[in-house]
Amino acid sequence: MIKTIQCYCEYPVEIDIPETLELTNEVKQSIIDGTFMSTTCERCERVLKPEFGVTFVQQVTRRTIRFIPESERPAVMSGKKEVAEHYRVVIGYIELVEKMKILQFGLDDNVIEVIKYHYLEKAPKNADIDIYFHDKTEDGLEFYIYGLKKDEIGITRIKLDFYNTMKQKIEPLTEKEPYSAFLSPPYVSIKRIYLAD
Repeated sequence: MIKTIQCYCEYPVEIDIPETLELTNEVKQSIIDGTFMSTTCERCERVLKPEFGVTFVQQVTRRTIRFIPESERPAVMSGKKEVAEHYRVVIGYIELVEKMKILQFGLDDNVIEVIKYHYLEKAPKNADIDIYFHDKTEDGLEFYIYGLKKDEIGITRIKLDFYNTMKQKIEPLTEKEPYSAFLSPPYVSIKRIYLAD
């Protein structure tokens, strides 16, 4: 579908955005490296990175991931915008990148959100921070923390043993508070109970 956006130089730019897209390895990589949906203004040559809703269909499982632009977060969080439960929802590009990395490494997004929850619970109550899964190393997982210090990214790591232990415990947690509040589909995210301003 052809969408028209306005560049900062006020020039109209057309971009072809599919409503549904097969989630190939190439598509995953373009999301991770930031080129997905990006386009260049013909007039000023500025690279633009708009956000439009797209449904991604996973190749093997046929499960669907619904990408919702960050601008629509308030509507989703308030319930004004409903999303079918058979989707796995991500809101905003940074969450989309995180989800692609989770898929790339064959991790369980429920477990990742529980680990993030435990980190955020240890933070000061007035802290305005966000935490995202970033990478898998040989023996652990790496998370980036935003908001601890201005213009700096904090890095924290956990051992794979801890992840594997949490994975074994995840099924009963999905039925218990507070975990059920952010592990129930379609939007599996700690941001459902902890949202930095």
